[in-house]
Amino acid sequence: MTKIKNELISHTDLYVWTQINFAYHSNKIEGPHLSKNQTKQIFEANDLTMDLDDALEAQNHFRLFDYMLETVDEPLSKEMMIQMNMILKRGTSYEDNPA
Repeated sequence: MTKIKNELISHTDLYVWTQINFAYHSNKIEGPHLSKNQTKQIFEANDLTMDLDDALEAQNHFRLFDYMLETVDEPLSKEMMIQMNMILKRGTSYEDNPA
């Protein structure tokens, strides 16, 4: 897995493409109204001018993806899943919602 992580990070275009597309499709499943272009704006320019919860969650998704790359060689644990949820919801109106 470390080889895959290093390969992804070393190819900037692939890393950017993956970040934008994973965040866009993940958020689309949950119902936010961000377009792929808006998701790209958040990633590239830190543009948070659209719905704040949606924008923050997309921004947090980028952080979560990096966290997942950093911990890819560690066994998945309950604590890790809690940390992932905390990263994803940080700063949003859902931050204090345990669901």
